Formats: sequence, structure tokens, C-alpha cells
Amino acid sequence: MLLEIAKVLITVLTPLALKFLINLIRQSSRSHLKLQEDYKFISSFLSIDIRARQPLIVEQAFYVFFRKRYSFEAIELLIRFPNPTKAFRLFNLAGEFVHIENGWIATTKSESTLQKLFIVKCVAYFILIMIAVLPIVYAPLIIDHYGSTTLIQILISGFVAGAVGVEQLFDVASIRASRDLMKEQKTLAG
Repeated sequence: MLLEIAKVLITVLTPLALKFLINLIRQSSRSHLKLQEDYKFISSFLSIDIRARQPLIVEQAFYVFFRKRYSFEAIELLIRFPNPTKAFRLFNLAGEFVHIENGWIATTKSESTLQKLFIVKCVAYFILIMIAVLPIVYAPLIIDHYGSTTLIQILISGFVAGAVGVEQLFDVASIRASRDLMKEQKTLAG
């Protein structure tokens, strides 16, 4: 019986797996070509000083390349960093915790506030993920004592806690990115 089920599964899954692999290879070659096109585009665009171009043109070109909107002031600053790709990535990730002020990147909160927020978000993440995981660990015990309906309610609450926990983790990453961006900027200013 199990042997026949395995044969059917292999018969059904083999063509799907092959199709998946073929699509993956095609996508990989397309993405390589896309990277080459992007490289040609950005190198030809940056061959002329961006300050000599209209700000709208620069903003639109960077939108096409990065698929994200940046102000002319941010572009002008971030391309001066030692590693502009990293600077754009960190600026993106830092999100609400940084802004451009007087031609430099500034944090929206003080360093001490960011430190406290970082710790609070890490602790909140840990607690919320524990709330999300513990019902799964104790599921047999919960079913024995309280029934499956209670387990389902607890699991749904755990799922919500996990989702909020992941949101806290994104905030932790944003705070870390804002700190890293400020360190990178110090090398630019120094």
C-alpha cells in the first residue's frame, strides 16, 4: 500500500520538480542579464555629475534603479558614502529613525532614546515569541486538560503575539541600521 502511494507521489511530483528547476534556471539567467542592464544604466547615468542634472530626472532614475523613491538631497548625500549601495540599503532599512537635515543624515531620536528603544524592542520580541511558541510546546497538555477549542484559541492568540513580535524585530533592525548609517556617515565626514 505504502509503496503504491510512493509511486503515485513520485509520478506526480517529478514533473513538477523538473518544471520548478527549469524555471529557477531560466529566472537565474534572466536576473543575471537584468543585473548587467542595471549596471550599464547606473554607470552611464553616474558618468555625469548628478548636480548638473535636473533633480526630478535624478530622482526618477534612482527610482527606476532601486524601485524606491529617494529625495534628490538623499541621493546626493548617499552616493558620496564609501559604499553607496550599503548606504542606500541602510537608509532604506533605518526608515522612520533617520532623515536628512542640513545635508547630513540625522536620527529622529537621541542616541540614548534609541538605545532604550532598542532594548525594549528586543525584550518585547523575546516575550512575544515565547508567547507564540509555548502553546505549541504544551499543546498535548492543553488538549488533555482544557480541550481542543481552548488550544485553538490559545494558538490564534499565539499567532497574533508572534506577528507583533516580528514587527518588533523589524524595528530592532531599523534602529540597528540607523546606528550603522550614522557610523558610515562619520567616515564620510572625517
